[in-house]
This record gives sequence, structure tokens and C-alpha cells, in this order.
Amino acid sequence: MKKYINVFLIILCSFLIFGCGSSENSTVDNGNVALTENEDTTPEAESVSSPSEETSLKDTWYETRYYPIYPGNDEWGKHNMDEVFDINNPPSDLLDSMPSDELADLLFASPYLEQMLTYYGEDGHIDYSMMFEFLELHSDIFCELLRREDGITEILKWYQNSGVDLQWFESESYNSSDEERRRFLAEIFGSQFIRSYSGLFTKEEFELAKQIIAEKNDIYLEVPNADGEYFNISDIDNHDGYVVEYSGSFTATVEELIPDYCALPGNTIAVVHFFQDMPFLLRFDEDMSDKLIKGETYVFEFKPFEVEIPDEKNIPSISAHMYSIVIIGYRVAEEDETGLNEIAPTTEVKAL
Repeated sequence: MKKYINVFLIILCSFLIFGCGSSENSTVDNGNVALTENEDTTPEAESVSSPSEETSLKDTWYETRYYPIYPGNDEWGKHNMDEVFDINNPPSDLLDSMPSDELADLLFASPYLEQMLTYYGEDGHIDYSMMFEFLELHSDIFCELLRREDGITEILKWYQNSGVDLQWFESESYNSSDEERRRFLAEIFGSQFIRSYSGLFTKEEFELAKQIIAEKNDIYLEVPNADGEYFNISDIDNHDGYVVEYSGSFTATVEELIPDYCALPGNTIAVVHFFQDMPFLLRFDEDMSDKLIKGETYVFEFKPFEVEIPDEKNIPSISAHMYSIVIIGYRVAEEDETGLNEIAPTTEVKAL
């Protein structure tokens, strides 16, 4: 239930940031667009681009290789939320051709980073997990990097070489310009990416992350204005590390079946979910459109796999490792294998 609330809050925050900026009479505050008192909010006044305009704007990716819509440019505030998300995702053929280091540059220049500081949890602190859930839903660049073999490494390398040092913090450079403000947000994003996704890292990625944490802690722990609310990674490298093995099978309901355009023609992606949980993806190396039924609940058997995690008490759901799941069998679930009685994968944690 908490995850559903999080998704609602993500959509609400996104609407407030993007959906309320659809007029030339809007005002901008800290990168977010707000309606003025005199704005006409009738449906007729809402700015919605025609399909041809959206296509034309999206095609500027081929020339600029950069977001067509971002705070401060002419298009900011002229489009509704769904249009912004679509236009700011590169065309799929261009996305596939972009090297991972270029995608990492784009990720850390994301026009959505400002809203990272708008998500608060029940404890009154910033809930960064909601930002990453937002990106997994709306950023093809972020999802592509998570999918690629070298994607996480490129994210870590960008953070490692961000250019932020002791002098930058001590001189409060983050208050000097919009560019340095973006650097500040990118630095927060990098630190919280490690905290949120270290459970997905391979051994090599985790070793790089430990090196980066040591380097960053030499900076963060030395300056009082490196607020722990933003840069709280000092405890991550206290763990020796663990390996969790996922095996067996699980119950999941099929929501949708779509072609896997990132793989060979004829392959299928199934959008599935556990009982009262968020959807995730299962990839099949064949056309499943006439084999799986939307709305039906199945027991999926998968090939065992291992993932390194930093904390043995915090084992991620197998859905967090959806790109590592290789389905080797499936069947329609029995009634006593669904709902609260659904089958869960077996997990075994071992110390490194």
C-alpha cells in the first residue's frame, strides 16, 4: 500500500511541477512553474501540443543530443506533463546508439533533478526512493543505463569525477549560479544512487562504489555544509558485503504484453506484478502474445542468480533485479498460490 501512495505522490509532484506551467503567464520559482492569479485555468486554455509539434520537437534530439525541454528554455512551461516526459525521452533508435558515458552525462543533467528535493517521507526527511521510482517510470535514459552492462559503472564514474571538492563546499559555490546549483543537485543524485542501488551492483561495481565512497567521505565529513540529509553515505562502506542468491519460482499477475524492441524481433516483455505491489518487467526470448493471458496469474520458474548487497538485513525484492530474471518455465497458478498465499522466491544470503 505504501508503494501505491508513493506512486500517487510522484504523479502529484510531477503534475505540480510540469502540469501547472502551461501558460505564458506563468512564473518560475526555484525551477518549478506555478500559476499566476490571473491565469485562465479552463480546459480550453490548457496548452496541449499537436502530434506533429510533439514529433518535430522530439526529433531535435538527433541534432542537439540533449533534452528539448528544460528549465529556462523557450519550451519550458508550454507542455503538459505527459508531453514533457515523451519529448524528453530520446527516440528509441538514437537511445540505442548513444554510448553509456553520453547517457550518464544526460542523466546528471536531467531537468527533473530539482524535484528530487520535493519528496518527503513520513519521518519528515527526504525520501529519495520516490525520485528513483519516478525516473524508472519516466526516464528511458535512466532505465537504459540500468539495463546496460556498463551503465551503472558509467553513472558511478560520472559521480566520482563530478569536480566537487572541499574548496567547492567551503566557498559555497552551489549558491553562485544556476550551473553550480545543478552541480549540487547532481552530487546529491550520485550519492543517493549508491545508497539506493548498491544492492544491484556487481562485485566490480561495488568495489568501484567503495572507492568512490572513501573519496567522497574525505570531502563530506570535513565540511559542515555537506548536509547529511543530502550526502549520507558515510556508513555504506562499513559493510564487508554479502551475496544473495534468488532461486525457485514466484507468483505474478500479467498486466500487459508488449514487443521487446531492445531485443530480437518477436521477443516479448510481460508487465507483471506481485499481489498489491508495483509492476515490473519479465523478458522472454519468444513471442508470448498467444501463450500468456492478460489478467491471468501464473507461477514463473526462473534460473537461479546471485547479486551482491551491502546489508544482509535489507534484501531487495527480486523485482528490483528484473533484468537478471531468466524465466525457464511457467504455469497457471492454483487458487491457493495467489493473493496473500502467493509463492515467493527463495533467498539465501552469504557473506563475501
